[in-house]
Amino acid sequence: MDLKNPCSCGASECTIACACAEHPKKCENRASQQGVTVRLCVTRYADKGWGVKTLKALKRGDFVCEYVGELISESEMKAREERAEINSSYIFTPSGRGGAEAYAAIDGFAMRNVAAFINFSCSPNLELRYLDHPYGDRRIKRVGFYAKEDIESGTELGYRRNQGCVDGQMSKIACKCGSEKCRGFL
Repeated sequence: MDLKNPCSCGASECTIACACAEHPKKCENRASQQGVTVRLCVTRYADKGWGVKTLKALKRGDFVCEYVGELISESEMKAREERAEINSSYIFTPSGRGGAEAYAAIDGFAMRNVAAFINFSCSPNLELRYLDHPYGDRRIKRVGFYAKEDIESGTELGYRRNQGCVDGQMSKIACKCGSEKCRGFL
């Protein structure tokens, strides 16, 4: 068995059903399951608040970290957003996974890791990928950040909040990414 080749079952990453399940630490197709392995630094910026930069150069496609938080229902998500607008900045809503009855959002406001501090950017160097659960349960939502390009050490990391939005205002929150391509709002 070649542990360097991607999973033959078609999953984004190998799962418990794969041939490599007996040797998961040796399989290179389980990057998100190994946790954060790159050196990251949470930094305070005077103009935009908290952010994250890499302390190690990254290659295109490298796994950076997983966005973690509390799994909540759509109705709970709406209630939290109504109570405090800032909460919506920390909620991911993965779509198209398991049907409406399995809908869940990831709320990283109260329970989070370093990923919650990564800023939005109109010129992102990270991309989002929806990940399969290692035990095969597609109802459990997972979001991973991967290097969209080669990234030098000391560079601030950023991702596009509303990937489908090309023009227009998707929220009332001003964008402070500083990119030449900044849309002005998240």
